[in-house]
Formats: sequence, C-alpha cells, structure tokens
Amino acid sequence: EPISQGYIEIIDAGSGNRVITVIEFLSPSNKAPGEGQYLYLQKRWEAKAAGVSLVEIDLTRT
Repeated sequence: EPISQGYIEIIDAGSGNRVITVIEFLSPSNKAPGEGQYLYLQKRWEAKAAGVSLVEIDLTRT
C-alpha cells in the first residue's frame, strides 16, 4: 500500500514565504508502527525544531 501524507502549509508571505503552521490530517499509516509512522514522527520533530506550529487532525478510529 502506498504511503501518502495529507497536510496543508500556512505561509507568511511577509517573511519570504516562511512556513508558520502545518495542518496535518492523520492517517492510519501515521499511527501504526512502520515506515509511515517513522516518517510522520520525523516530520513532527522537524516542524518543532524549525519553530513551526503543528495542528493534528485525527479523523480515524483505531
């Protein structure tokens, strides 16, 4: 099964198009142990390290 990432980036046009917020729509692959979860956790860490706000929307039932 292919791994896909669903997200929206909000940028600040006044600061050179810097990403200020990421809205992430969680999927089963983000939550289940494996490559998808690893990639998502890495993305979360990178956002935090860059000072980007992260909003997680979880519409899945697991």
